[in-house]
Amino acid sequence: MEILDSYVDGSIESIYHLGLVAGIFDSLHIGIITDNSLPKKRQYNLSHGQVLKAMVLNGLGFTERRLYLFPKFFNDLAVENLLGEGVRLEHLNDDVIGRTLDAVYEYGATRLFNEIVVQSLINDEFAAKLIHVDTTNFSVYGKYNRNSDNTINITKGYPKDGRWDLNRFVLGIATNQVGIPLFVEAFSGNKQDSESIIEMIQNFQKSLIFDEKVYYIADAAFYSEDNIKQISETTFWISRAKGTISEVVNLTKSDVEMIDCGDERYSCFETMSGYGNVEQKWVMYEAKERVKSDLKKIEEKLEKKTIKAKNEISRLMNQEFSCQEDAEKAIKKWIVKNPMFGSTTYSIISKNKRENGKKGRPRADEILKKVFFIRAKPNEDSEIIKGEKLRAGRFVLATNDLELTADELLSNYKNQNTVERGFRFVKDKQFLVSEVFLKKEERIEALAALMAICLFVYAVAEFRIRKVLLESGESVPDQKDKPTNKPTLKWVFFLFRRVREVTIICDGNLTVKIQNYSLDNQKIVKLLGSYCEKYYRDRSTCGM
Repeated sequence: MEILDSYVDGSIESIYHLGLVAGIFDSLHIGIITDNSLPKKRQYNLSHGQVLKAMVLNGLGFTERRLYLFPKFFNDLAVENLLGEGVRLEHLNDDVIGRTLDAVYEYGATRLFNEIVVQSLINDEFAAKLIHVDTTNFSVYGKYNRNSDNTINITKGYPKDGRWDLNRFVLGIATNQVGIPLFVEAFSGNKQDSESIIEMIQNFQKSLIFDEKVYYIADAAFYSEDNIKQISETTFWISRAKGTISEVVNLTKSDVEMIDCGDERYSCFETMSGYGNVEQKWVMYEAKERVKSDLKKIEEKLEKKTIKAKNEISRLMNQEFSCQEDAEKAIKKWIVKNPMFGSTTYSIISKNKRENGKKGRPRADEILKKVFFIRAKPNEDSEIIKGEKLRAGRFVLATNDLELTADELLSNYKNQNTVERGFRFVKDKQFLVSEVFLKKEERIEALAALMAICLFVYAVAEFRIRKVLLESGESVPDQKDKPTNKPTLKWVFFLFRRVREVTIICDGNLTVKIQNYSLDNQKIVKLLGSYCEKYYRDRSTCGM
């Protein structure tokens, strides 16, 4: 770096990792697509595309700034570099956010996100063979008065965070096999997962058409008779079969010969099923690493059931019945309730009892009451207990593609954690755009699209960084300072934590210099290309 003549007052501004975020945002043409769909109607300083970019920077800033502190987030940032020539801090205010969120809602939050995906993704770069679909829900504070039937309903629902006291909304996301979101839709807070997942799949199919064969992959919430009937004629699907279905319970308890899978951590057993009147393949897998832990849980559960059942039968044996039929009913009900004691033997005995309840020998002429008691010896059914223990580590996957092998089915399904990673990302306490504070249902629906756009930019950036590192044979240091070509994007962001730009007067010229810009930083930026490089260049500000 050249010897500085002097610093310009207030000249040090942060850029951090946000140049990477801005570069990926630009490379996907999200701002251009947004402005084409949502043109400015008045002479505002910023277009909707610029505001959306600013919100994405805020959402991926990983700082302690929530979206409602939006203007403060940019206080020490290189605003003009990141958002465009002429953009000043005072242009970024709460009214700007509200105006853009309102415009997104009016246009259609799902519609806008779909247009961004369709127009920005290059099929050759982001192939979509597997579509993973899932839902989650978000708690919100405050009361919401629904103004229109066209908006989602912020209401009590089925909380996954245990907060039954709070209103909520549901967010559904469909990703491809590398975790890049391709579709997003917000639902009312009381929408059942089984309903929202099938609705999302159907709406997604209307927005994107694939030339190749694709599979829609969902968790057990999707798997119901109605759902698989609705889509099986037009769509290939893979799902975990619900463990509560009687046929699944019986299969997982069965003592069948399991064969090893290609993935040595699993063994499997294949069969066919007509559940829901849909011909499908079921494969029961046993995850060897989970058998021991599951078995311990099952044994603890059986022990609790045993203690409870024996306490109940002790109370029954101390209870008197007025007739033999009532005693028979009570013991049979207990056996049905406790199938693991299905081989229990019992008898009904009768005794004579004084009507007045007095003790001692009755008088010769005293009328006695006949009462009945249960005598039983609880016997555990070893076959039932064996069946319960056989379930350890087992689960059943189902598909309507009968040609899929057990190995292919398992491999495809295991990618389901890609969409779950996305949900963990948007719920991360450092991803503070997910702190839902807006008091209009319309804006919350628009915010759901913003969350998906943030995830979209994040996932694409991580995919590209890993891809270019692998293809170039390069690496970056991981948390233990060892080389890796598969860093998380969050770690890459951390590597840029000290990058600043400083405006100086050097040899009489006004110049912007990038400081604390390490060789690893430079390598990453160069590999990502010109869209990112432009944010980390030294430049002259003369005449600007």
